[in-house]
Amino acid sequence: MRTKLVMAALGLAVLLSAPHAWAHDESMHQAKPTRGRVAALKGESLTLTTDKGEIGVVLTPETKVEQGDKVVGREALTAGTVVDVFGTTVPGQGLVAKEIMVGSAHGEDGDTGQPHKH
Repeated sequence: MRTKLVMAALGLAVLLSAPHAWAHDESMHQAKPTRGRVAALKGESLTLTTDKGEIGVVLTPETKVEQGDKVVGREALTAGTVVDVFGTTVPGQGLVAKEIMVGSAHGEDGDTGQPHKH
């Protein structure tokens, strides 16, 4: 019984630390990001205009905002800025952002056009 309890506690610890471990993992970028232009930023939410319409993006304390190979602050998320959002769609919440790349791979909005490095 004690062994099962210890194993359960270890499993829980691994699950709780997992989001921090992969938040800046190269494998995360194998998924296709959601690309769009910032329409509005209010508090912990961002409205993104995409080819499919507007979507809501939830920002968390763990959300990283980067431009090129540098971490930048949320002040870089201004109206009209092109961004690529990596995250998870959560029913009832929208897209929960793990990482936001300011500018695009095509050099728009101040991006260097250089590959994203970790």
